[in-house]
Amino acid sequence: MEPEKGLGNMLLDDKTLRPIKFFPDCVWYDFSRGITLNAVGLSGHGAHNLIVRDLWQQREEPFFISFMSVALTYNVGDEIAMPFMAGQTLKWRIACL
Repeated sequence: MEPEKGLGNMLLDDKTLRPIKFFPDCVWYDFSRGITLNAVGLSGHGAHNLIVRDLWQQREEPFFISFMSVALTYNVGDEIAMPFMAGQTLKWRIACL
C-alpha cells in the first residue's frame, strides 16, 4: 500500500473486502487499559467498485454505508483563499477549534 498516493494503509482482501490482518499495523491496541488508536486511511476500493459488485443489492438485513470526503485536508496554521463573489476572495487561516 502507498498511503502517500491515496491508496490507504490497511490491506484488504479483494474478495471479502475485509482486512487481511486481524490486527493491522495501522491500528494500535492496549487491551489492559482499554485503548485503541487507528490511523486507517481510505483503504477501500471506492463506491463505484462496491456498487458494481452487486453485493449490497443482495443484502436483506439492514446495513450502513459511510462515505468520507477525499477533498484536500488543511492543517492548523495553513492560510487558504476561496473564490467569493464578483471576483472577491476570502482569505483565512486554519485554527484549532
